[in-house]
Amino acid sequence: MIRIAALLAVPLLINPMGHRALMYAGGPNVNDVDVYRAAQNNPPPRRHITNSLDAPTGIAIDAGGNVYICNNAGQSVPGKGVYWTVTVYKRGGSKPFRTYVNGVFSPVDVAVAPDGTVYIANYSSAVTVYPAGSVTYYTTLQEPSGFAPIGVALDGSGNVFVSYVPRSGSGGAIYEYAAGQTQGQDLGIPFTASPHGLAIDKRNNLIVAVSKAPSSGSEIEIFAHGKKHPKKVLTGPFQPFMLALSGDEQHLYVADYGSGNNDGGVFVYSYPDGTELFKDTNGAAAGAYGVAVGR
Repeated sequence: MIRIAALLAVPLLINPMGHRALMYAGGPNVNDVDVYRAAQNNPPPRRHITNSLDAPTGIAIDAGGNVYICNNAGQSVPGKGVYWTVTVYKRGGSKPFRTYVNGVFSPVDVAVAPDGTVYIANYSSAVTVYPAGSVTYYTTLQEPSGFAPIGVALDGSGNVFVSYVPRSGSGGAIYEYAAGQTQGQDLGIPFTASPHGLAIDKRNNLIVAVSKAPSSGSEIEIFAHGKKHPKKVLTGPFQPFMLALSGDEQHLYVADYGSGNNDGGVFVYSYPDGTELFKDTNGAAAGAYGVAVGR
């Protein structure tokens, strides 16, 4: 499992169909991803996904409602060494129907394009890319030397964004890869802390979880397209990792791992104004690393 410290070293209408929206949250403290009603203030879990999980981190939901979960703790098999997985569950299901092993090496985040292409950010290697329906990767995204990928996200045009942190030292970078390309471009954002999870809204604003833990002062930074300095900064989480926008982009969910002692949560903000609405702390959300919103 990755050393977390090493990375740093209510009722509310979401939309007319808001009552159907679900939030998935989990973290490496428990082998459990919990499922919640996304439109309520700190609700208890409706159900649990536990089968085949091992220190869950990043979570994604594809267009069909399938749930992808990164398992960051490697599993040892006599005679075969250690392997890692990303497991996939049908909407409402509790057992995986698909498992990624090929090219998976300490996975921390996952993203799925509308066409089904899967991107897995592997902290110990690179971002591996899989064609729709295949568990065999066909390429990797070239990473900057000495950096490890943490977060991965896509915009509406299929461009891929990856956050990187140095394998030693502080700071980080975000690279953009044009759709179908493996060579990326540094966006040139001057991070002094660690960029973690990413999201891109329909206006191409870039949202970045920037962690200063174990020091205070972590932020969620929102950048207008092409800009190197944030136009808005949100506060609250101590050690933010992954992000998710609701389908109507009226709400932003931030997974906060806290100090690692189940004192974190999932922060919910109205978007784009950034008002903090709730902090979900029931169940696996208390040590959240990954978060996703779907139906």
